[in-house]
Amino acid sequence: MVTTYELLLLAVAPSVFLLWFFRHKERFIREPIGLMIKVFILGAIWVIPAIIFEIIGDKLLHPDNGLIETIVFLFIFVGPGEEFGKYFAVKRGAFKNPKFHGPMDGIVLGVSAALGFATIENIDYVLSAPTPEAQILTGIIRAFLSVPGHAFWGAITGFYIGQAKYKGKHWLGYAGLAISSILHATYDSTSAIVTAYSSDIVSLDLLGLIALAGIVYLSYIVIVRREIGTAESEEDHPQSTG
Repeated sequence: MVTTYELLLLAVAPSVFLLWFFRHKERFIREPIGLMIKVFILGAIWVIPAIIFEIIGDKLLHPDNGLIETIVFLFIFVGPGEEFGKYFAVKRGAFKNPKFHGPMDGIVLGVSAALGFATIENIDYVLSAPTPEAQILTGIIRAFLSVPGHAFWGAITGFYIGQAKYKGKHWLGYAGLAISSILHATYDSTSAIVTAYSSDIVSLDLLGLIALAGIVYLSYIVIVRREIGTAESEEDHPQSTG
């Protein structure tokens, strides 16, 4: 019998690992733990506004009516609503802090905000699964898909917020928010399509998991890893932001 403590550990462990991973990506001065915790908490609190925003979207678009309505709902309300929380957490909690210097700080703090949100969401999904077996399976699948997805998309938003401060161009933060929102909504829409058409067909379920993993890990390989390289280069050659 799996205990609640073990399920909580399963739900929280991916976030702990990813926080460690991204913080240790900083080659120079690592982000202060206190600032990371502050942004993490703000990201976690954003779960409440995100739920309210999605309830409003549900009333307006009625996603239960069909797949098209669901996809529109995901692109208008879920992706932007959840990703804005990460943007808000970094901007509100860290942007004016003198220890927030630029893109690499933005990446680490964006991940921190994202994982605050993802941790609360993950605990809810794992504990609310109907059977112990489903709880464990949910925790394992989300550890490799949803939680890293949140972290990578938060890294993208954070990178652009860092670029906005580094270059003094505040519109860059909104560009990062747009990119992460589209990736998030694409992931959720793919999941909705797989759920709608797979039924009990194992091969389609497997294909769906591969597609979801592709969206998540290509986000890191194609976008985030390049952004880390850019951020490190800019830390090697700092400029004044005026």
